[in-house]
Amino acid sequence: MSWTKMFKEEIKGIDSSPGVLRKFGFIFAVIFGIIAGIMFINKISLSWFMIVTGLHFLGFALFAQKFLIIPHKIWMVFALILGNIMSRLILIITFYFAITPLNLLIKVMGKDLLSLRIDKKRESYWEAKERKIFKKDDFEKQY
Repeated sequence: MSWTKMFKEEIKGIDSSPGVLRKFGFIFAVIFGIIAGIMFINKISLSWFMIVTGLHFLGFALFAQKFLIIPHKIWMVFALILGNIMSRLILIITFYFAITPLNLLIKVMGKDLLSLRIDKKRESYWEAKERKIFKKDDFEKQY
């Protein structure tokens, strides 16, 4: 499945039930209230705009959740995009700052953990396994 199809499926799967929309409205009302409080303390004139926006979110959350469907969808699409970017970024950082130095350390120490070096003196690279009689339980949960 292509990345865009997967992304479209995730967008279609966003839950927009009244309970989710109510919670979304309450959360944004609190966030705008906190921002308004900080702006009011610092005497920034836009604090009233934040208070009004927070009150709108609170009113929609309490009485008209259907008006929150579009802001909720927009917010969730933003969250999906941000989540995809951040997960890849975290994997890249983990690889370059954890795995790469570990690999360099192993190479400096001269270790061959996977037995990849060619040994011209060796007759065969076959590794003999211990011989045993297998029971039915040996084939359960192999991985």
